[in-house]
Order: sequence, then structure tokens, then C-alpha cells
Amino acid sequence: MELIKNKDLEFHQIKEKIKKSPSTTSQNITKLLDSNLIFQKISDSKKIFHIKNDLLIAKLIKKYDFD
Repeated sequence: MELIKNKDLEFHQIKEKIKKSPSTTSQNITKLLDSNLIFQKISDSKKIFHIKNDLLIAKLIKKYDFD
């Protein structure tokens, strides 16, 4: 959800927004990467995460009421 609102986020920003431990955040990011729902890019030696298909993610959030 945070990636939809903010588009590009670094790991620490995601962790702060979802209020989870670094390990939990890492596991969830890995699942999203493995599911091909997000991608990571490198900018100024930092990993930035971005949603691949905003529309699909928005539909899934609405369908399963993850808001």
C-alpha cells in the first residue's frame, strides 16, 4: 500500500511506514519481488523499490480489502 502512495521507496522508508521489524520487512519485500509484483532499482547506491503494475495492485487491495 505504501508503494502505491509513494511510488519509489527505500527499504528503511518501507520499514518505517509499515512499522515492522527489518527481518519481516525483508521477507515481505522478497515475496513481492519473487512474485514479480515489485522491482528494485539502484539509485545513488541505494535500493529503491517500485510497483510494476499500479492498477493490478490497486485492484487486489480493493478486492481483498487490504486498505
